[in-house]
Amino acid sequence: MSKRRRRKEKVSFSFSSILQSNMVVQRAKPFVIWGQAPAQTKMAVNVRWNTTTFNTAADASGTWTVKVPATA
Repeated sequence: MSKRRRRKEKVSFSFSSILQSNMVVQRAKPFVIWGQAPAQTKMAVNVRWNTTTFNTAADASGTWTVKVPATA
């Protein structure tokens, strides 16, 4: 019996235009990341200051959001 591998498809997504390279994030405060993707697209978000992988999915209108909790 062979296992089927699920192919990963390339999907176009975007971050909110307010999120920019080299921006400063306030320490000890939660940080919200959001953007657009095709409806129901699942994604994983990683940030440098937290080792947790945050999983989310775009809603029916294509909007997705991840809330990264405050760091100590």
